[in-house]
Amino acid sequence: MAKIIATLSLILLAISWGLYFNFLSSSADIMVIHFSNERGIDLLGDRGDVLGILILVSGMVLMNLGLGKAFSARDIFLSRLFYFSSTLIALLLLIVLAVILSIN
Repeated sequence: MAKIIATLSLILLAISWGLYFNFLSSSADIMVIHFSNERGIDLLGDRGDVLGILILVSGMVLMNLGLGKAFSARDIFLSRLFYFSSTLIALLLLIVLAVILSIN
């Protein structure tokens, strides 16, 4: 079960990287990163900011997968917690990139 969850996490991460390279890498220089209904556009950025988000979250996912692998022999609960959290983080990254893509 842990291998399936880790594979799902890596697939979600690969889809996020694919979205970045297919759609966001060739977009305009200024991008809307965050907006709210009351104030409108809150945060502007460029492709480098989105790439920074991708790199940071990819590191978090890989670190959680590594910790899940390290704890798999000692504590099964902690191992599965790390595996599930990496999948959740990868899913949230995909949602964030989809929102940024739909705005821009």
